[in-house]
Amino acid sequence: MNSLENDFSQIIEFLSLNPHMLSGRVDPLELSERQGVKTLFSIYERAVHSKLELSPPKTIPDEAVSVIIKSTLDCSEEKQTL
Repeated sequence: MNSLENDFSQIIEFLSLNPHMLSGRVDPLELSERQGVKTLFSIYERAVHSKLELSPPKTIPDEAVSVIIKSTLDCSEEKQTL
């Protein structure tokens, strides 16, 4: 059994003891059935191997907003760089 399978078996053990902690987004998963466990494993495997990619912000800096925030929050130039 590899590390991924070992980790997953611990998750299954936990969910067996705490079935209320399991929720499916689309269809309810039934861990008492082999197909439910296989489905959950494939979801888990995809999540473990996926990488989060952040896209650059698409907002445009606005000097007026900066002035309002500085005055409202009482921020000095020194506090902004921290």
